Amino acid sequence: MNILLKAIGFLLWWWVGGALAQTWVVYTPPEADFRVLFPATPVRTAMADGAVAYSAAAENITFTVFRRDPRLQPIGNPASDIQRRLRGDNDDMVIRRVGGKDGDARPDEYVFLARGVSIHRLFIAEGRYYEAVVRAPRDEIGRTRAIARDFFGSFQVGSAPVVAGAPATVTPDVICKGRSNAFSRSFCEYSTCLKSQHRGQPYCQKLLQFR
Repeated sequence: MNILLKAIGFLLWWWVGGALAQTWVVYTPPEADFRVLFPATPVRTAMADGAVAYSAAAENITFTVFRRDPRLQPIGNPASDIQRRLRGDNDDMVIRRVGGKDGDARPDEYVFLARGVSIHRLFIAEGRYYEAVVRAPRDEIGRTRAIARDFFGSFQVGSAPVVAGAPATVTPDVICKGRSNAFSRSFCEYSTCLKSQHRGQPYCQKLLQFR
């Protein structure tokens, strides 16, 4: 009985103190050319191909933003370019793109299955472009696609928030309550709070600690 109670106690601690304690960082690099939500302060890496990567991970999901220079990496066929980068030097790697009837991907969203699931979206800016990427194990594709949409939705070119229409009346906790787990729900709430129509809500000001 004591072992069972300890096990239940551990699970409750993990659910309340672990999964529900996930917070998110509204990150802007020193260049102030973009802002995005990360699960932790990202690690910045200069890549051999000339790109700069910003990456952080949580719950076996990796979030990355690549800043790319079109003079070094021109935008040709995005799907083919991404596949080539995923394959690297491994010409034998089997990579399958998911979309259409197999996944209902957006036109600007690229989803691939290889060793895991890799979800990509491009953002174009003057003189540069960004590739936002979410990677996870293959069996996490359903949950990861919802989380990826939140990650992509939180991305803004420049550091200033976008000015938009009238304030929303529904709070993020209501919008995101249907998410299947605490991690996804938390990201959905933070991502929703970054939208200009929600930023003035007390719920969002407390969540993001705006000053």
